[in-house]
Parts: sequence; C-alpha cells; structure tokens
Amino acid sequence: MQTQSPMLHGSEALSECKLILEKLFPEPILEKVMLVTPPDADRSIFNPEGAHRGTYSNFPPYGLALLANVLESTGIQTNILNLNHIVLKSCHEGNIKDGEDFDNIWKNSLKVEIEKHQPDFIGVTCMFTMTLDSFKAVCEYIGHFGIPLLIGGVAVTNDIETILDDVPNANIAVLNEGEVALNELVRAIRRETNVESLGQLVFREGNQKYHLDGNRRPTESEFDIAPAFEKIQVGELSKYGVIGSYQAFLKKGTRVATSLSNRGCRARCTFCSVRNFNGPEVRHRSVESILDELEILKNEYGISHIMWLDDDLFKDHPRTISLFDGMVSRNLNMTWDASNGVLAASCVDEVISASAESGCIGLTIGIESGNDEMLRSSLKPATVEVNLRAAEVLNRYEEIHSSAFIIIGFPNETMSMIQDTINACITMNLDWYRIKVLQPLPNTPIYYQMLEAGLITEGDDSKGVRYMTGAYGKANDNDRGKVVARLTTKDIFSRLPAQHVPDGNELEDIWFLMNYELNYRRVIQEQRIIKQKKQEQFLRFLCENTSPDSVLAFYTRCVVEKRLNNQIDPERLSSLHAKYDESPYWQDKFKMLGLSINDLYEGHAYIPE
Repeated sequence: MQTQSPMLHGSEALSECKLILEKLFPEPILEKVMLVTPPDADRSIFNPEGAHRGTYSNFPPYGLALLANVLESTGIQTNILNLNHIVLKSCHEGNIKDGEDFDNIWKNSLKVEIEKHQPDFIGVTCMFTMTLDSFKAVCEYIGHFGIPLLIGGVAVTNDIETILDDVPNANIAVLNEGEVALNELVRAIRRETNVESLGQLVFREGNQKYHLDGNRRPTESEFDIAPAFEKIQVGELSKYGVIGSYQAFLKKGTRVATSLSNRGCRARCTFCSVRNFNGPEVRHRSVESILDELEILKNEYGISHIMWLDDDLFKDHPRTISLFDGMVSRNLNMTWDASNGVLAASCVDEVISASAESGCIGLTIGIESGNDEMLRSSLKPATVEVNLRAAEVLNRYEEIHSSAFIIIGFPNETMSMIQDTINACITMNLDWYRIKVLQPLPNTPIYYQMLEAGLITEGDDSKGVRYMTGAYGKANDNDRGKVVARLTTKDIFSRLPAQHVPDGNELEDIWFLMNYELNYRRVIQEQRIIKQKKQEQFLRFLCENTSPDSVLAFYTRCVVEKRLNNQIDPERLSSLHAKYDESPYWQDKFKMLGLSINDLYEGHAYIPE
C-alpha cells in the first residue's frame, strides 16, 4: 500500500480537479457507462458448494439501478454488470469448482462486457467491508483496460482515504448517495457546468487526493423514481441466491426483489453507518410512486415477495399505514419482510396490524442489548421496557415470524450486562435472535471509541473487524466445526465474575451458548402450533440451504417434526446420525449441552431442563 499525501479541500482542490477531469476526459463527450457490483466475497472465503445450494445472498443492485435511471435520463447508454449474480449462477450450473474458476468467471465476464460496450468510464460499488477484497480485485482488473474508474458505496464512503490508498487506479470516488453528485459530474465532463458546482466527490492524481465538499444528497423529489429494473435481471436473482432473511417461508420458485420507501434513520446508534451515508434525516418517497414500483415488479417481472431495504421503515406511522393499505387496495397480493430491521418504538398495534394485513411474513427489530446502560451508551432510541412492549405486540400476530438483532462485545460490556440481554430475550420470546459479536465499522462513533481504548488498531484491515453477514457470518463457521472447541461446559456465566468484561475468545463461547439458549433451546420448548409449523419451515431451510453441517439444526428439526407429526422421516434421522458420528466437534457440543440423539426415540419429544 502506497503512502499518500493528506487530502486537500476547498479552493486548493478545485483547480487540480479541473485538470484531472480534463486529463481523464479530454473531449466533452460521455455516451456509455458501465456500473459494476463485485462478488460479495473473494475466493478465499467463497464456498462453491454453498453457492450451488443457494446459500449466499443475491440482492438486486438497487442503488446502481437508480443511478442507471439517472444516467439514462441524460442520454447515456448504461449497462449494469452484477458479478455477484454471475458467479452464483455459474456455481448453480456447476461451472465453478474452486478459487481459480471463481476468478476466471468474473474476470472473463468483465472482459467481455468491457470489450462489447467500450464504456467511457466504469463505476464500481462496495456496500459492506466484507466485500473489500473482492472489490479491490475487481478494481485492479479494470485497471488493465485503461478506462477511467469511479468508485462509490457505503464502505467506500465510510473509509475513503484508506480505500483510495488500496485502490491506486481509482480516479474519482462518489461519496454518499450518488444520484445528484454523479449527474453533476456527468455535466462537468460534458463541459455543461464547471467544477465549482461539484460536491461529494474525491479526485485522485498520483498520491494526492482532492475532496470537493458539499452536500449533494438528493431531495425527496429527486429520488422519487424507480430503478432501471430491466438492466439487473431482477426476475431471476432469487433463483440463485437468498434475498433477505425470510426465504424459508416462501414457496420454492417465488421471485423476490427489493424496494426502498425511505432513506435514513432517526436513530443515532454509535455502531451504525446509516447516518454517515444518508445524513441525519429520514426522507420519504411518495406512497404512490412506491405502489407503482411494486406493480411494475409484479406485472412485468413476476415478483411476488418484497424485502424492504429501509433502515427505518415505520418512521411515519400514518404514511406507513397508507402504504400498506395501498398494497391491499391495489390487490397486489404480495408478501413482504423487513430484514433490515425496524425500530422497536414503532411496533405498535395499528402499524403491525396493517403490516400483517398487507402481507408481512417476517420482520426484525433492532434490540442489540437487554441492558439499559448499554442501550444508552450506544445511543439506541429505546429502553428495555420499549423493547418488551414491542415484543408483546408482535407476539399477538403469530403469522409474522419476528426476530431481533443482538450485539455482544460492546466496549465495557460486562458478563452481567450480557446476562441481562439473555433474560430480556427470553422474556420477549420472539421467534429468532440474530446474534453478532460487535464488528466496528470505520468512521462510526464506536469505531473511534474502540480506537481510543486500544481495542482495535487504526488501519487494521483484517477480516476480524469486518462486517461479515449472511452465509459468510459466524454461524457457518460454527456449524462446520471450524471454530476451536474451547467451550466444554455451560458454566461460563457462573465461572466469570459478573463485572468481568469478556475478551474475544470468551465472546466466541458466549455467542455459541446464546445462540443455543435463545434460538434452538427455545424452539425445542415451543408449544404454540402455528409457531411450531413456522419453525419447522425455518429449520428445513437451515438444514437444506444455510446450515447443512449443523447437527444442532438437524436435531432441532427432528424434535419439532416429531412433535408435529408424532414421527420423524427415517432418512432424515439416518442423516442426523451420520453427521453426528462424523463430527467430534458436535459430539463434544451435544455432551456439553446435555443433548442426546437417543432422546428422539423416546415416547415424547425431548425438552431440555
């Protein structure tokens, strides 16, 4: 990595940016643009077998499709190359067996498209830090073609200086939301406006970076548009990967897409980067434009399920209810989920009732902690009591699979505080808890707090501090026994003092126990029939798609199946035995948890004490 000079701003940057722009685009012509989304992960952590099962996420590049709409409106021919979709589809078709195949597939696809379209510039996006290595590899490969390279996205915005250091062939970075900033850049390239009008851009010449400041986030009227769906194969994406957290409850072959009704979040959570990217306010699209978009997705692309991308979907209660009522009155007959999470304070009866009526099958609330001190220190806009009230409402709507985000490993979080979280979750009795060890995102308040405390090191680019999600997350490593089996007893909470702040290794053990206690053990004890049927669907998806190596998931599915049907499929039981017998890791874990496969043969389903 090269050592770069300090970034220049303001008047010092303007004249240099004008020269860079003229050097990159010597003629005032811009006719063709290519926008690229890289594979979600690089070859080192990509598992072709998992991709073949449809384990990995395959989200529509919604943001790029919005940018394509803006570019096309200015007369620019735009194409979108979704390399994540290409590698997942290739795995499904059996064309990727190893890392070399993985790289060859996306490189060949990129080469073919560049040579076919001959773009005037290429834009590459990066959403999560999980994708950074893949993003860098794609950008490096593009460098061989001598075409101006623009980069953008959440991860780029959060850590622009480091990423520009790591991507030496990137010429311009578009920060934050790009519709207005990119449109102004296009006009400057065409010499229709001057450099002084630009903002939210960083130019680079050699080792020097130049930041053109200013807020160019689009207003509500400026982003009240639908994406260019025709450019992103929106109708086939869910055939080759997962979109959202609730695909288990959809019929096989259901076409899934995403939609965005507002931008931003009212919360100021210290671990979240939404406000960095979207600004401090929540901005809304018109309800009519959203409903029109849903009709296009249904009628033109056969989409019957939507995952909302919103970070604060229920922000405005009357508007939210109007949106959901509109879905009913237009007879859309679509289901939907809120995988990104909603604020607990907005989970009131009138909103959740409208959600259920309009087709909600699942939503996640951001609980994070069951300790009020931790909630205050992380600036969560809720208390434990607010979270408990939200759960009380959600539990009245059994048709909705309700889950919660939980984070452990906050700075100064003690064992007793984590125990408070466990206790609160047990009381809430939601359907599933999505537990993560804190992974601080660059340029967030908690990142700087942890830097100051020496808990992380500035510039640490290891995957240990990256935001890993979906099938690339912690659960998959545990399911396959890749995590060292340190934990031999369940007494970690009695063994460690209440005021002890657990270290990284202890957090790994705590995560495993919490995942068992709050998820699998509760499912085993579930008595409500409608919930048991939904959990059987969820566990089937885990065993067949997401976590086929998890003996615990297989065991729990057998318990639920026996309770519902008074019998277990013999082949499934045989598969469970085989997985258990082949895994010393899971044999140790079952012994520690007090579980035994033999209990499945008793006269009733086993319920641990």
